[in-house]
Amino acid sequence: MSQPTSWSTISVSKSVLETILLTHEVMPEFLDVVGCFQEKAASVDLAYCIPFVQKKQNDILEYAYGFKYPESNGRSDGGEQWSLRQGAIYHQYHVVEQRSVWIVINARPNSEALQRVSQHLAKIQSIAQSKQFPFAIDELILPAHLRMCKAYLRSHERTIIQLVWSIRSSI
Repeated sequence: MSQPTSWSTISVSKSVLETILLTHEVMPEFLDVVGCFQEKAASVDLAYCIPFVQKKQNDILEYAYGFKYPESNGRSDGGEQWSLRQGAIYHQYHVVEQRSVWIVINARPNSEALQRVSQHLAKIQSIAQSKQFPFAIDELILPAHLRMCKAYLRSHERTIIQLVWSIRSSI
């Protein structure tokens, strides 16, 4: 699922979401994660952390979490060049059947993270291959998003250094 903007309520209707969750027997706690997708009302919203939830019942492991990540927004009008986005992942893993159900909520359908997932899925030739790496989706999505943190912090470091130099030169 992709969001038109990451700071908005979930873009899927409640009835469609409930159908997906019932069909795949998704743990109800996933709604806590999805419920965190709301309109940004204040800059303090940027600090709010979406919970990590997990559940193990019989031979089924489920977990869900939300995450925030910086992304270059491509603005050239002199405004803020970075946007903070939010995403969420749900994974249900059937240990005996070695079968997974994934729900990925992302801000952009053409993001680097989702492109990596698509490429990974295209490379899998058989069900047996997909069983070898049941948690590969996490390993593809998170590094793609978190890699931008270094550039984001460097950008803010440059701003701070420029501010310090301007203060020093005015003294």
